[in-house]
Amino acid sequence: MTLIAQGVAPALLRKGILAGGGPASVLARTLRYLTLKAWCGGVAAARQERKHMTTQEAPKLVRRILVVEDEPFIAMGLEQLLPRLGYEVCGVATHLRDALAKAEAGGFDLAVLDVNLGGELSYRVADVLLAKGKPFVFCTAYADVAFGRYAKVPVLQKPVEKKALARAIEEALSRAQPSRVA
Repeated sequence: MTLIAQGVAPALLRKGILAGGGPASVLARTLRYLTLKAWCGGVAAARQERKHMTTQEAPKLVRRILVVEDEPFIAMGLEQLLPRLGYEVCGVATHLRDALAKAEAGGFDLAVLDVNLGGELSYRVADVLLAKGKPFVFCTAYADVAFGRYAKVPVLQKPVEKKALARAIEEALSRAQPSRVA
């Protein structure tokens, strides 16, 4: 509502009509803009909220997490949940090619992998992470996914709950820790 009150929507409508667009196409472009602006505003608000949290509210950010998720709202939810659990989101990959490049590059302590990235399975990313010794957690909406060689990898069911996310990450990190010999 703020964008409309500030005159953004009317200005876009005027520009579209003056540029020769029909009312329907102008309205469609305006709605896409407002939706994108609202979504980006939500991400910005979450980042701003994180900056203003007191040290008592926010745990110390220690581990860096790579989020591999093609659904924007789930990725955004993870970006909001992870800092509240004391983790830093160091990147988001939305496509298999991007995820493979980020997995190869490193710079993170753990990855949260969506099993299905736009119709492509993320098992190639999981293989790269296994080869590099990086822990990861699978995240899926499917209940009947067979994980075979990944049977020991924690699996999160969508929608992701905060406590389940925390448990899965801690489990993956503890399995990745080398056992200490006294």
